Amino acid sequence: MGYAVNVHARATLITPPDEFLGMYDESGRKWMMDTVRRADDGDSEAMKALDVLSGRRIEEIGTRALDRLIAEGSSWAPLLLGRLFEERCQTDDDVCTAIRLYEESADKTNPYAMVAMARIFEKGDHVVRSFHNAYIQYKRAAFMGCPPAVEWMERNGEKGRC
Repeated sequence: MGYAVNVHARATLITPPDEFLGMYDESGRKWMMDTVRRADDGDSEAMKALDVLSGRRIEEIGTRALDRLIAEGSSWAPLLLGRLFEERCQTDDDVCTAIRLYEESADKTNPYAMVAMARIFEKGDHVVRSFHNAYIQYKRAAFMGCPPAVEWMERNGEKGRC
């Protein structure tokens, strides 16, 4: 099973195969590991592919690959695992786990993790709502050129500062 390629106006986006045979399907794990490693190496197309990957889709692919990548020092694997915890969000502990994983990813200078934390603080779901903390994370990520953060800063700028 090969990679599917979607052509957008300004970028070619690598997406996972439409269907995996199961949660631990080898093609899904291989796609995940290859794409995360490429994103860790700075490949912007891989970053875009991972940015749109939902928690449910991550769970379908399987989390074992992410655990292995975290052990290797990946900055993207904690972000994806955090997204899984955030989306299932059954308890405050799930959100705390997501934030801890996002922080681990952000500490490795992953701006998409900073955006993920900013969104949690902005929404205030299972955490104290803090526009100030959200602003700080968006600003850090925008400084690194992360498109969602740059867009947020353009829309909100200093008024988002609270």
